[in-house]
Amino acid sequence: MTKFSVITVCYNSEKTIAETIQSVKKQSFKDYEHLIVDGLSSDNTGKIVDAHKDNKIAFVSEKDNGLYDAMNKGILKANGEYIVFLNSDDFFADEYVLQKVDLISSSLPDFIYGGIRYFSENQKGARTWMPENFTTIKHKKLQIPHPGVFIRREHIIENKRLFDTTLQIAADLKQQLELIHIDNRTGMLAREILVNMRLGGKSTDGILAFIRGWKESLRVYVELFGVIGIYYCCRKVLHKLPQISNKVQY
Repeated sequence: MTKFSVITVCYNSEKTIAETIQSVKKQSFKDYEHLIVDGLSSDNTGKIVDAHKDNKIAFVSEKDNGLYDAMNKGILKANGEYIVFLNSDDFFADEYVLQKVDLISSSLPDFIYGGIRYFSENQKGARTWMPENFTTIKHKKLQIPHPGVFIRREHIIENKRLFDTTLQIAADLKQQLELIHIDNRTGMLAREILVNMRLGGKSTDGILAFIRGWKESLRVYVELFGVIGIYYCCRKVLHKLPQISNKVQY
């Protein structure tokens, strides 16, 4: 089995997809596959992918029912031991990310995760999110930053933990909470920045995106934990507030 499946979901990503692909190709650790799932882009995304294609890249372009549906397609097509989602406008922090994660994977944790460096076109390195250790995340029922998390694929498949496509922003939160608190999966923090994430996506595009995310998060917490889920959601919101003011969070 391939060690890592890097899954990139894209739609009309001609401006950034090449940078994403190159950041994967430059990895010093080569036991990976790169699955690119396109939602029938109308721009030159497909041509750019074809221009960069090699034997580690698998490209599929077809209609989907939204972001999480496309991500589910990637999970079902993947052959890797661990999967990681690398957005089509993001890129790995350096060429040693997969190598660093591979070293940690020898302990067989179900989650391996690290930090994110958020940036914009005009202000690179706008802010950094280094998550808590796994014990704290589990105790406080916090969320691991999704672009920087590697998950053992078998656990998603065996317990049917695909993304809930009725959610637009918080399906990754729900999947994590189910895996960690219902299935009792383990995790390890790589105290490294793993991914550079471009600001402006559904979950980072200003205060309105945060509000939409919080409303969906509340729905998820209450669904999984009942009334006390309101408390967990409020604590998560307070934990993330420093991101709005561009502070560094550790």
